[in-house]
Amino acid sequence: MERSIIPRLRRKELQRLFTFRWGSTLPDDDAGRDDAAVMAHTIANLPGNASHHIEMFLEVSAPWMPRDEVECLLAEVSLNPRRFQADPLAERLGLTERERSHLGIRTIGAIDLPQAERQRRRRRRQSDNRTRLRRANGVKPRAAYEALSASKNKPWEAFGMSRRSWYRAGKPLAQV
Repeated sequence: MERSIIPRLRRKELQRLFTFRWGSTLPDDDAGRDDAAVMAHTIANLPGNASHHIEMFLEVSAPWMPRDEVECLLAEVSLNPRRFQADPLAERLGLTERERSHLGIRTIGAIDLPQAERQRRRRRRQSDNRTRLRRANGVKPRAAYEALSASKNKPWEAFGMSRRSWYRAGKPLAQV
């Protein structure tokens, strides 16, 4: 059974967010330690040697972290790797919709935009994209289609016949 693709995407998105906020290394404070823990839990949900990958991440992004702290984090993560949900993770990271859209983050929520509103916007965007594609393929808008329809213009009245008779006669052209 193949594992979910969400942890892979989330790892890349977290890396983008941390680089945007902090540069190449996390800060040597509580925020940096918390961000390192979030990334460690995310990496632990990926296939492969999680401990090695977490160590490599910490070596590059948190070189200031002492070895005993790294080992403590590894032990914590290996015992109980967490899977963060989108909105609680956004709350923990303090991620705003502005940062989220600027960085192209899709697997983490936003603290200033509820999930229902994000879904409504996504559905609206998808609908707009489908409409744009239909227009590009030559499909007329409903109002334009109905304005030219026989039902609207009633050409059978010009012949003094019923609608059914007009269709039966092969939709003859109105005489000018």
